[in-house]
Amino acid sequence: MKRNQNYIKKLAVTLFSIASVFTMSLALPAQAMAAPVTTTILSENMEDRDMAPFKHWGYTKPNFTGSYLCLSGTNGGYEYVMTAEPNTTYEISAWVYTYGDVRLGIKNSHELNTSFTKSCWENKSVTYTTGSTAQTLIFYLYIPANAKTTAYVDEILIKKTQDTSAGCPTYDNNALNQGTLGPNAQTVLWQNMDSNSVSPFKEWGYGTKKFEGGAGVSKSTALRITGDNGGYEYKLTAEPNTTYEMITTGSALKGTLTAGIKDTAISKDTFMEFNNRCYETKSVKFVNNSQSRELTFFLYAPIRVANDGYIDDIIIRKVSNKTDDGGCITANVTTGSPTRVDRESARICYNSFTGVDLSKVQKVGIMYGTTGGLDDGMVEANPANPFSIEINGLKPCTTYYYAAYIYANGYFFVGEVKSFNTGR
Repeated sequence: MKRNQNYIKKLAVTLFSIASVFTMSLALPAQAMAAPVTTTILSENMEDRDMAPFKHWGYTKPNFTGSYLCLSGTNGGYEYVMTAEPNTTYEISAWVYTYGDVRLGIKNSHELNTSFTKSCWENKSVTYTTGSTAQTLIFYLYIPANAKTTAYVDEILIKKTQDTSAGCPTYDNNALNQGTLGPNAQTVLWQNMDSNSVSPFKEWGYGTKKFEGGAGVSKSTALRITGDNGGYEYKLTAEPNTTYEMITTGSALKGTLTAGIKDTAISKDTFMEFNNRCYETKSVKFVNNSQSRELTFFLYAPIRVANDGYIDDIIIRKVSNKTDDGGCITANVTTGSPTRVDRESARICYNSFTGVDLSKVQKVGIMYGTTGGLDDGMVEANPANPFSIEINGLKPCTTYYYAAYIYANGYFFVGEVKSFNTGR
């Protein structure tokens, strides 16, 4: 499915007679977590017929034949010495075809290794995790003194994996299912990636997608998405008078990953962005009216960006909009007009709402931005009807878009988007 740059267009406004949507981050308590970062330190594929920076030692005879290293004799081989970083896992791997015993390993104060003994190509690896201080590691491949053989070697790789959770905010992964819809909400779907599946989401587009054990929250499995212009979709028929919420945990090593909900028929969507190396849990809502409609829940790596990130849990929940007396939760918000605009601030007055009692309104405010996505910020005020808002910290000579909103009965309602221009 080919997508253009307009596929993801931020929307945080009421879809008038259709539905309303809103994005927010969940304030959940937590444990520090970020996806581990794996880096290739060294790759020897023998094509250049050179083992540097590995150095030969002992009584074996090295020779390059074709694109392989041929090592024959006894009590000798190659080693590479390096200063290892603290709290890091190192791995050496190689392909070996041998007629006797060949050892691959890592050593410091203690030694870890594996043996190749088969006359067929095998790929094996050894890992070593350092402590809290820097230390010297020796990576090696050799034929032992008690063996005399000929072996062929190819593709020696050394990688390091580091825990990047230091400095990350913490949260309790078990609190995910609470969401923001309250105790009466039903869970439609919860996919935690531990089954190496994101079903019923279907893959589309470009980029690379794979599951990595230990990369998720609390060392669980996570879905890694790299590249651009691709992702996953899940289509669902939304029930009338029902609010749907998508809750997602994600992180990004590079670029951005997005997740959200789209009204399929009119291609209007709202989404959350993950562009932090630390795992974050965010959510987005879609408040449906009295008609059924198809919703598309999506994961997306934006086009023309070198994205690399992880998605862990995906949860979809729903709750009826009907009140105890059988009516529907409704509110109409009127966005006011600027009574004063200067170079760096504006005052928006005459914002109001109908359809809900003031006693049930927890928040009122203005969301604003330099695009229709209104993603620059939100300014709140004490609940009142009507209410006025002062917006500060604006840029001179800039067009700003804004909309009034209220939060009542556990739902956000947003008014019409308007605009103003700051002065010179």
